[in-house]
Amino acid sequence: MKAFFGRITALALRLRYLTLLFVVVLMVLGIQAAVTQKQELLPPIEFPQTFILAQANGMTSEEVMEILTKRIEAELATIPEIINLQSTTSTVPGAFITAANDFGLNQEALRAKILAAIDRVWLPKRVLQAPAGENPRTFSAQLISELPAEVLIYIAQKDSNFLFQLSPDVWRALNEDAMRGALVYLANRVDQSTDAKNALELLVNKEIVPQIGGLETVGNVSVSGGQDLPEETNGIEAQATPAPVLQTQPESLLLRLSPKVWHVIAGKLGLGELNSETAASLARE
Repeated sequence: MKAFFGRITALALRLRYLTLLFVVVLMVLGIQAAVTQKQELLPPIEFPQTFILAQANGMTSEEVMEILTKRIEAELATIPEIINLQSTTSTVPGAFITAANDFGLNQEALRAKILAAIDRVWLPKRVLQAPAGENPRTFSAQLISELPAEVLIYIAQKDSNFLFQLSPDVWRALNEDAMRGALVYLANRVDQSTDAKNALELLVNKEIVPQIGGLETVGNVSVSGGQDLPEETNGIEAQATPAPVLQTQPESLLLRLSPKVWHVIAGKLGLGELNSETAASLARE
């Protein structure tokens, strides 16, 4: 065998140009075969594993283990094709389970069985819904009527437009203590506008935003933009005309309530017209 390879080596060295040509031809044929190869005829390579991620929020690791991991593993263990289960449980993201099976199985069919097993897992749901036979609107109004003023004020501190986006029906459903507490909160807050502010911006924030936010189909209203862009006319850059400036005095946020909302509030609490005197009276409470 050693003599055979020795003769091949000697022949290749003696016919070196022919050997180089032969190598180049093999390289060209190899590249052509790689380019024209029908890869769709190759069998797909699938690893015999399936990964399941069950996300959980607001639960401890022990709660995730008891509520998610153990229940999912118990259902997956009923599938005969699964030969091993490994899981990792944490607060974030939750339960991560690896289901291993033998090679050669139909992974699509196995995934369908795994999905069916997961669907059978009973998980607690946090849903607020009306009891059987009770009107959902009546149930919602009852929940709103039980809200304390502290909850409304807390949300208003997080979202300054929250109270102005409540519809008249929501204000009507509030209890008198919660309603008065929210009004006192607004009466003691003043508009943070500066003394010199764009008149259009004041109009949008005080008049348009509360009206749009009060619509049932609108969830939130935000205002942005307002940059002055230079314009060109016949190659000459035009100077932007400054917006009119409105001198204002800080006023109570209570005055930003819409007339429809105040009509409901005034009728329920026996208040008069919405003006600075009413705001000052509520601010003293």
